Amino acid sequence: MRTTIDLRILAVLAPLLASAACGSHGSPAAPSTAPSVVTAPAPTSVASGATITGTLSGVTNGTASRSRTLGTPGVIVTVVGTSVSSAVDSSGAFTLTNVPPMAVVLSFSGPGINASVPIGVLANDDHVQIGVTVSGTSATLDSLTSTTATSTAVSMKGAIASLTGGCPSLSLVISGVIVHTNGATTFSAKGCADIAIGDTAGVVGTKGSDGAVLASAVDVAKPATVPPPAPTPTPAPTPTPTPAPTPTPSPTPTPTPAPPPATVTMNGTIGAFTGTCPSLTMSVSGSYVRTDSATTFTGKSCGDLKNGDSIGVAGTRQSDSTILASLIVVTASTSTPTPTPSPTASVTVTGTLGTFNGPCPTLSMLVGGSYVRTNSSTTFSGKSCGDLKSGDVLAIVASNIGDNLGLMASKVTVTGSAPVPPPVAVTFSGTIGAFGGGCPTLELNVGGTYVVTTASTTFSGKTCATLKAGDSVGVAGTHPADSGTVTATTITSTATTAPPPTSTTVTMNGTIGGLTGTCPVLTMSVGTTYIRTNSATAFSGKSCGELKAGDAIGIAGTRQSDGTVLATTIAASK
Repeated sequence: MRTTIDLRILAVLAPLLASAACGSHGSPAAPSTAPSVVTAPAPTSVASGATITGTLSGVTNGTASRSRTLGTPGVIVTVVGTSVSSAVDSSGAFTLTNVPPMAVVLSFSGPGINASVPIGVLANDDHVQIGVTVSGTSATLDSLTSTTATSTAVSMKGAIASLTGGCPSLSLVISGVIVHTNGATTFSAKGCADIAIGDTAGVVGTKGSDGAVLASAVDVAKPATVPPPAPTPTPAPTPTPTPAPTPTPSPTPTPTPAPPPATVTMNGTIGAFTGTCPSLTMSVSGSYVRTDSATTFTGKSCGDLKNGDSIGVAGTRQSDSTILASLIVVTASTSTPTPTPSPTASVTVTGTLGTFNGPCPTLSMLVGGSYVRTNSSTTFSGKSCGDLKSGDVLAIVASNIGDNLGLMASKVTVTGSAPVPPPVAVTFSGTIGAFGGGCPTLELNVGGTYVVTTASTTFSGKTCATLKAGDSVGVAGTHPADSGTVTATTITSTATTAPPPTSTTVTMNGTIGGLTGTCPVLTMSVGTTYIRTNSATAFSGKSCGELKAGDAIGIAGTRQSDGTVLATTIAASK
């Protein structure tokens, strides 16, 4: 990886994302022709400057009563501070050549037009393609794609037009270009799971032979103000029994609550599998998934899982970005090994060591937002493997070996240490959901927060042995700065609530996400809920065999004890 190229690309993106987040010009009009990734021709001589090609669209002159495409004679675009300029042709296109290496600002002038927009820092061999909207004295940068003549490195910026896949393996369309992410992609400003259609994203990555970009970094700014997507057709209403309203208990005041982990549902194939039941660790669609004594398994028991099994996962994303599964549904079993992608070139990761575990030399660690592993081939300097501790500042040379389990380190260098933050004191209240372990070492899920008890934990209202799922409790304790798991010092029982019934009538609408199985036995995700069908399920609008991912459906059914919904009726929009 060329570090100098990445730094220059990030310098180009920085002012653009700031402009997207803070601009006051309203919604930028979409360019009339979406720019695509530009591959610069190999130079035949020493580069004399950068090249900028652009298109103006949806432009007003500040005096006319309606918008028009800027292409009239007399409109000029100039690189501020230089003599480099170009006329805008009748289609709104222009080209600037021999742009000197500098922080570039473009000025647009003409009848009723006097506006400027920053492009960022360019180098001699940069080739940049942009889309700009101009209105009177205001100019908005709608899209930017940047390449160099000496590499396949790409930087680009624009609004996310479409979004498919599951974290970390997303497929985005930005300014007409397909962008892929994987387990080695870093996300900033927003996490992978929080990205949405309409967000303005800056991307740094490499362009493949198919024209798609594999992102090494995605920086999402304030969501762009864009027209909302066309509404999803509402499925034809299906008569369903109206469930009796469930009394909602009065909320218990929660002083300074800790933010609960995010709920996650996903489908995928087990690519790596370690541990002993019930404490397993596996890779599913590029994410680390963990199980514990509170995890429910259907389709197969915990002990029967193996690499290659297709599974659905429901759980919560922890502060270390792993997913703690509350439910694992095995949808298919296969012994065929998953092909391993070709490894990528080495990268350098720097940052402070956060959560890490495993015996030396096989460590798994979180460094600067990236998952990094070590093995017997990894060399250590500054400290030995066994002397590492949270707070150490590391410089790591690693590569993505293609198994979706994070980067594999070839060299780990300890360059310093940062003070380890003290544990964070928390108090909160909630209802006990998942419940495992044995006194005095319990494992609880209290209102979405994972809590463990020790021999030092004191109990009031109820003893440790009489606690059960459904009890309302207040918790006081601490959690490490790099972990969301709370170690309780005090648990106070405030009320006992009967556990929920094994089945509840459910009606809902949504769009099919993952879809697996063979008719009539299907498993699909709709929002954050897993839906199952069987031979008693009635289909309307589409037959069972015609359903596919992306279909809008209405569902009536019953919620089972494992959290899934068994559908009695599915109505699909044609």
